[in-house]
Amino acid sequence: LNDLANGGEQGFKNVTFERYVLGAILDEVVYAANLRLQKMSRNRYSLERSDYTGGGRGKQGLDLAVMDAFNGIITI
Repeated sequence: LNDLANGGEQGFKNVTFERYVLGAILDEVVYAANLRLQKMSRNRYSLERSDYTGGGRGKQGLDLAVMDAFNGIITI
């Protein structure tokens, strides 16, 4: 159980239990923010969780990206 909670299971590498819980909360925040952002931008922009692992950081899971629906570009 300890291994599972601390990212020892396959598919959850580098994601601790704390980061998993924070990610779940972040999902709720992103959902609420998107309701407002899409209204403000006439559905052009939206936020989404990013799985970007660049920059030499070993941790991941709490990054955001901005999606531009007009040209399909994702900005991290």
